[in-house]
Amino acid sequence: MCLKVTKMKKYLPAVISGFIMCILPFLFATCNHITITHHNEVHILEKPLQIDSSEYMRLIDTFNLTGIEVAGQQYGSLSPKYPIAIAKKNGFGSPSLYTFGCLNPTAYSLIVKVDSTFRLANTLNDLKEIYAPIETKEEALSYVLTYTGREAQYEFTLENNYRTFVNTINTTSVAKKNDAYEVNLFDYQLCGCGPHSYLMFIYTINKNGDIIEKDFKKLYENPIEDGLCVD
Repeated sequence: MCLKVTKMKKYLPAVISGFIMCILPFLFATCNHITITHHNEVHILEKPLQIDSSEYMRLIDTFNLTGIEVAGQQYGSLSPKYPIAIAKKNGFGSPSLYTFGCLNPTAYSLIVKVDSTFRLANTLNDLKEIYAPIETKEEALSYVLTYTGREAQYEFTLENNYRTFVNTINTTSVAKKNDAYEVNLFDYQLCGCGPHSYLMFIYTINKNGDIIEKDFKKLYENPIEDGLCVD
């Protein structure tokens, strides 16, 4: 019996070490765990009406654009339902709804065909004139996506090594708050040197089409990207 105890004492450090090595990955994953919730989740199911591509060259010349893109699903709940397209210009000094890119950004606006007239929406006031009042959750979501260029997100890939700053992420949702809607969208801090954070923005959209950025939160970061610089 004493011999068995002696052997156990001899191998005990190795047993403990092995046990710790086994549970460390689990503990690390648990520390970085974020719960994904789906409260008030809203999807855009309609497709937008498209401006005929045969009009693109004329519109590029008319509005002095660098290009035109087909409008994606995120624009599908804009109301009234006019044919639309996405206008692209050089991002430096160009009036636009939003820009994307770093040293050489592209400016994005919305082309809207109202009856037989094409309108270029560069500002929130332009959008308000065309689309207000905002009367449904889906319309509020499309409207703020159009203005900000940020993303609705419903799935998240979170690796165990990520640095996390929140315990819970709610997917893109729309909540009615009195006479307004509260919408959360997502973005990624692309430009500059790391860390490159994943972010959530919360907006309030009222019936008149006014948009207020209410809050934003840093969600998580990939430490592998700490040394990454994007121009």
